[in-house]
Order: sequence, then structure tokens, then C-alpha cells
Amino acid sequence: SGAPAVRLFQLSNDTGSSMALGIQNGNWGIGSSWTAPTSMTPVAQGQWACVQWIVELGLAGRVQILVDGTSVLDVQQQTADPADAYDSLLVGIRAEKDGAAEVFIDDLVYGAQPIPCE
Repeated sequence: SGAPAVRLFQLSNDTGSSMALGIQNGNWGIGSSWTAPTSMTPVAQGQWACVQWIVELGLAGRVQILVDGTSVLDVQQQTADPADAYDSLLVGIRAEKDGAAEVFIDDLVYGAQPIPCE
């Protein structure tokens, strides 16, 4: 309810650089600040979804969000420097703005290559 901004997953390092996957105003979003791009695809409520967050680091960094195998956001050069090395993955809910959200996370998988939804 409301217009919450919620981080679900965040990559970070000890220099303070970070990149997150989350929900803003009911849509999927990425970035290290909520001025970063959001998709025009609303987060489906009341159902499970397979969400893939693909982060390609390097000079021409790229970040993608796929929901049930369909791309909902695909951008290059995020607000966090894609050349940074990240050494921590935070999982959970971190509220960034007022509103209410209830999110369930199950079967979290992390890998160096994209992992398809079953």
C-alpha cells in the first residue's frame, strides 16, 4: 500500500559502492539510489514470480531484471560504478520510503552465469 521503495537485494563493497534490486512505486527498479531507472512493469501482487537480476560488471556494465523469463528492465551504466568489485550480497527487505510491503523470498540461487527459471 502507499508508494513504498523497498530494496530486496543489494550488492556492496567496503568502499561504500552498492547496487540494488527493488520495488519503487509498485514497479521493479535498480540502482544505488532511487533516482535510478524503474521499469513500467508493475510487481504482480498475490502470486509467486521467478525474478532474475543479472549484473554484468565492467566498463560497459549492464543490469537486467527478468520476471518469469520476460525482460522488464535492461540498462547500461548504472548509478553505481559497474567497474567496482562487489564482495557482499545482502538479502532481505530494506524500506527506503514510507508505505507497506509484504514480500516472500524462496529458493534464492546465486551464480556466475544466468540461471533459468524452472
